Amino acid sequence: MPHKDDLRNIITYFAYKVPNLSKTKLIKLIYLADLEFYKRFRSTITDISFINYHYGPWNPEIEEFVERECGSTISLEIVQKKSGEIIKINKPKLKETTYDSQRREFWISLTEVVKHWGSKPLPKDH
Repeated sequence: MPHKDDLRNIITYFAYKVPNLSKTKLIKLIYLADLEFYKRFRSTITDISFINYHYGPWNPEIEEFVERECGSTISLEIVQKKSGEIIKINKPKLKETTYDSQRREFWISLTEVVKHWGSKPLPKDH
């Protein structure tokens, strides 16, 4: 698992920048941030090992980390879809927050991911 502060910053950033952020989309965005960072700097931000799951990259520790470590900045809202499916949405708790990382490269990668993928919906079966 990566340094807790970096992962907390990434999750908080995405929760504030991407509306209605489900756990599936969050994990995909973290994966894409690692890919973007790797393209530029030949290392990843998180050092998370992802597995190839039915809906794409997955790591079960991320969901647990959100619930355990991000409670001061984001909350989990339970939403029931018309289909009856219940999903958890990561919502900001405050109107704004600060992020701790001083690494400029870190923020460039996250900003690029939000710009290109933040508003794109997941396929209907996610």
